[in-house]
Amino acid sequence: MDQQIEFAKRALSLRFDDALATDFDERTRPGFNRRTIKNALSPVRVGDVSNDSWTVFNRVQESVIRGTVNVLGKRTRRGVTFEGYKQAKPLSAIKQVVDVNRQLWDLAQETLVAA
Repeated sequence: MDQQIEFAKRALSLRFDDALATDFDERTRPGFNRRTIKNALSPVRVGDVSNDSWTVFNRVQESVIRGTVNVLGKRTRRGVTFEGYKQAKPLSAIKQVVDVNRQLWDLAQETLVAA
């Protein structure tokens, strides 16, 4: 399970900033934390329940590409800026999707070799 958490953390860092390591005011991208990691590893469909490497990779890949996780971001309400959870936006540019997919695949290979 620790290896899954580490993989999800490294995969999320391809798109988002680590909210625990980066100050709210210094972040240029939405942030992720333990809740986001748990969200990325949680199965959405019955077929995603398995914890084998391929299924975990697919769950995390879907979370990163399709934006099915809640991330921390700057929000403004009544003129007051604060940090709150919001749904991550999906990647829509083909080049971005291909680049992130390639990086995710490389990351998965590194993780499997290290195991």
